[in-house]
Amino acid sequence: MPRWLFAAGIAAILAALADPSRQAAAGTIPCREMYGSGGGYVCGADVESRIMDPAFVPAQTQAGAWATSMAMLIAFNGGGVSQADILSAIFGATLPDSLPPAQAQTYLNHSYTASADHSVSNTTGTALFTTPQNGSRSALRTLVGQLQNETPLLVFTSHNAMILTTIYYHADLFSRPVSLYAAVVRDPYPVQGTAPPLGVKLDNRPGERFLSAAEFNDIQYVDQMTVASH
Repeated sequence: MPRWLFAAGIAAILAALADPSRQAAAGTIPCREMYGSGGGYVCGADVESRIMDPAFVPAQTQAGAWATSMAMLIAFNGGGVSQADILSAIFGATLPDSLPPAQAQTYLNHSYTASADHSVSNTTGTALFTTPQNGSRSALRTLVGQLQNETPLLVFTSHNAMILTTIYYHADLFSRPVSLYAAVVRDPYPVQGTAPPLGVKLDNRPGERFLSAAEFNDIQYVDQMTVASH
C-alpha cells in the first residue's frame, strides 16, 4: 500500500474518532482526544444509574455496603427490595460489621421479599473474574462490554462493596480498550474519592465517585448479577 494512502486512512480514522458529532452505540461514551493525560484517545462505557437512587442508603459497615449495592442492582432491574430487607433475610437480627468478599459470594444467589409491597426479587451472581486479572487488557474489555450492554457490575475490594457504572479507557485507533483511564462507582460506604481525571466528570448521583488506581487494583471480585423481580 502506498504510504500516502496508508497515512490518509489513519487520518480518516483519527478524524472520525475526534468528531464530537460521531454517533456512539447505546451504552457508550464517544471517543475524544485528551491532552495532558498521557495523550491518545479516551472512550467510555456507562449505564444510566439514576434508577438506583431510591435504593441508595449510606452504609455504616462493609456488610451494609454490600446490602445497599444489592438493593441498587435490584432497583435497576425493577425491584423494590431495600438494604434492610436484604440484611434481615441473610443475617436476621445479628448484623456483622465485616463481610469478606469471598463470603459475600455465597449470598449472591438468593430470594428477597420487599417489606414495602411484598414483591419478590430473585438474584443470581456470576463471578466474571477476580484479582489479579482486573488489571489486564482482556479484563478491561470484559468490563467495558458489560457496561455497553447496560449491565452494572457488583465489585468488591478488600474492604468495600459497590456498583461499577462507568469506565473510561485509553483506546487504540479502532476504539478498543487498551488501558484504564477512570472508573466510576456508586459507593454506599463513605470513602474519600480521588480527584476527577482530566476531561471527565460525575453526574452527582448519591454515592457516586471515582475510584483511585489503588482501589481499582484492589478489586477482589467482579460479579454480574441477574435479577428477576415479580
